Amino acid sequence: MQRNSSLSNNKSNSAQIQRQPPRAKVSAECKRRLAVLDKRIALMSDTELFTEAELALRDLGF
Repeated sequence: MQRNSSLSNNKSNSAQIQRQPPRAKVSAECKRRLAVLDKRIALMSDTELFTEAELALRDLGF
């Protein structure tokens, strides 16, 4: 009886571990692209940012 209990505990523990989302690894290329975008955004005016956001939303179908 004790053994069945420990088996069910192991199953529930493994189920909990599997539910946790995997940690994302950010590549160097991704970091570089984000840095470029960050610099680009910093140089934009509010109007340009709004226009870019509006175009991006339109491209996504909103």
